[in-house]
Amino acid sequence: PTAAPAQEKAKAPVDVAWEAFAKLRDDKDAPVTAERLAAMLEAGLQLVAAHPTHWRAASTITALATHGGKLRDKKQAPLREYWTAQVRYQVVN
Repeated sequence: PTAAPAQEKAKAPVDVAWEAFAKLRDDKDAPVTAERLAAMLEAGLQLVAAHPTHWRAASTITALATHGGKLRDKKQAPLREYWTAQVRYQVVN
């Protein structure tokens, strides 16, 4: 008799949401634009709203709060300010 193939464990919704957020955050080849930052913020906030007590929610808030520090190029100063303002507004409200 042959062994049954191991079934892949289905990912939890919070893990799917985290992967979507992390994909936007970590894509080094994607240009940094206001649209991309808005999409990343939306993905992060959706994760936090849907799973506020999960440990990934805290990791997501930390990632959102510290992401602006990665925008170091002088040309990105307006995007850094935009990012900081949006995170403060969205997380506080």
